[in-house]
Amino acid sequence: MHIGRDTDWGLVLRSHFYLGTDLPATGMSPDAVEREVPTEFGVGLLEHAYNEFTFLSRFLPSLFIAEHRDERPPRAPW
Repeated sequence: MHIGRDTDWGLVLRSHFYLGTDLPATGMSPDAVEREVPTEFGVGLLEHAYNEFTFLSRFLPSLFIAEHRDERPPRAPW
C-alpha cells in the first residue's frame, strides 16, 4: 500500500507491505507461510521499491518545475 500526502515542499510517500499477514487466519502454519512468502521475496520487494522511488525522486521535481513554471518561477541555485 502506498500512501501519499502533500506538504509545503512536495509529496511525502509512505509504502507499507503486508506480506502473508492474512495467511495464518486461513489455518496455515508459520512454516507454510514462510514457504508461501519467503523472506527473500520481501527483501526483493524492498529493493525494488527503493530503486523505483530513488529513480522517481531524481526526475519528478523537474517535471513539477516545468509544469508550474508560469506560476512558480524556479529558484536560482545560488
